[in-house]
Amino acid sequence: MTNKNFFASLNLTPQARTLLAHMERTGSISAREAMADYGITSAVLTRRICDMQEKGVVVVKERRTHKITGRNYTRYSLGAPKLEPVIGARIRVIKDVGASANIGAQGTLQEILGGEWGYRVQIDFDETPGTWPLARDEFEVIG
Repeated sequence: MTNKNFFASLNLTPQARTLLAHMERTGSISAREAMADYGITSAVLTRRICDMQEKGVVVVKERRTHKITGRNYTRYSLGAPKLEPVIGARIRVIKDVGASANIGAQGTLQEILGGEWGYRVQIDFDETPGTWPLARDEFEVIG
């Protein structure tokens, strides 16, 4: 499903659809732009961003400082959807996990484990023989 088809399938409010269309068209939006262009206040903008995120839209929040006024503000943009781990997915280590693999090591997800320590996976690394367990915050799905 393409992003356009995915976005069209969402049950969003008219304001959220307006903001989503703006971000698709221009790349991002700030509270100042939302107010000037659409009459959407900062509080409503934040709520509509939350609505989009609850429906599965990935929104990136970037804190910035205005060059002239020195005031802090947030710029919202659409991000790439995160891939979910599934058996056979390619993964990359993003956190130091000690002897099992270095940051940047890649492998194939072999098994998804539950248990008292929470969500973990077994990875068959390209460079290291055997499978090793990783917690969800220790890797990212790359394909």
